[in-house]
Amino acid sequence: EECRRINIEVLPPDVNSSYTGFTVEGNSIRFGMGAVKNVGAGPVEAIAAERDAGGAYKDIFDFCKRIDSRLINRRVIESLNKAGAFASTGWNRRQVEQVLDEALGEGQLSQRDRDSGQTSLLDLMGNEAESAPIHTKPNIGEWAENELLQFEKEMLGLYVSSHPLAKYSRTLEHYSSHGIATFKDLRDGTEVVVGGLIGNVKQHITQRGNKKMAFVTLETLEGPCEVTVFPDLYELRAGLLVTDMAVMIGARISFRNDEPGLIASDIIPIDDAPDRLTRAVHIRLTTIGLDETLIERLAEILGERPGKCDVYLHCVTPDHEDVTVHATSACKVAPTQELCDEVEGLLGEDTLWFSGANGLPKHE
Repeated sequence: EECRRINIEVLPPDVNSSYTGFTVEGNSIRFGMGAVKNVGAGPVEAIAAERDAGGAYKDIFDFCKRIDSRLINRRVIESLNKAGAFASTGWNRRQVEQVLDEALGEGQLSQRDRDSGQTSLLDLMGNEAESAPIHTKPNIGEWAENELLQFEKEMLGLYVSSHPLAKYSRTLEHYSSHGIATFKDLRDGTEVVVGGLIGNVKQHITQRGNKKMAFVTLETLEGPCEVTVFPDLYELRAGLLVTDMAVMIGARISFRNDEPGLIASDIIPIDDAPDRLTRAVHIRLTTIGLDETLIERLAEILGERPGKCDVYLHCVTPDHEDVTVHATSACKVAPTQELCDEVEGLLGEDTLWFSGANGLPKHE
């Protein structure tokens, strides 16, 4: 996540690029094959040595033909494929999975021929055979994104090509109050809102009352944090404490042994955040060419939809500065789709968004 923040791309392991450890590749960092679950140093060294000697692997069939099957078995290849290590061959992970049995079979035949000293017709043809494709890729698409990401997490311990929370990035930006890195600087009891995926859930029976509670690991874009869910809330929200469920959690900071954790006050599905957590309406407009008629029309639109949300005007100046104006309490509105449609009809697309007003001044 830190690499993404500073625009350093982290590339998945690849049979045609990776070695055992991480390497620098241009302006990117390439995962080492040694980081893949079930893949040890021996298989990686064999893959790299054959690649350095005979050139890049053309596809999964070429890979299985050239690699000693006594060093690299099906489990190793399946793990590499789940981690995305055959992408440079032009085959997606599902295509590799589809033909793996056939590729392994042909590879074992080639291995036996080599061991017995036999030479195949293709070996005699040399370079002419190398340029002629023999195997056709199955006409099938990649695994679904959630399945692909789960395999990456299983094989590498983290998500590389994307993150299951990526599609919720705007919701997280608008409704999270703090990043987890700031928790250690907050006071005990500070109320926060944080979003993420439900990870490990440990149920616990209280000594008093014999009631269920839970200790939950919440996987955020910045990393994991620990959340305690006491019995009253557990009884209401236990159905949301499911692995990989995307949620927003309202909580208060609680320090234990100088380490910050969260005590949950509410848990909601992340898709419900706009309806449940919206406290502010933001409108972006440029001051260049801004006339009084447009401002008056904007004021009319806001006045026609009174509600409880404060309005913040983000004014882009000719110097490209973003000056935020907290509109008067007379402009407080209801955050409806109709309001969004009217404002964007006046000012253009993506000029209005909602948020939890976290850290912003409010008209009480």
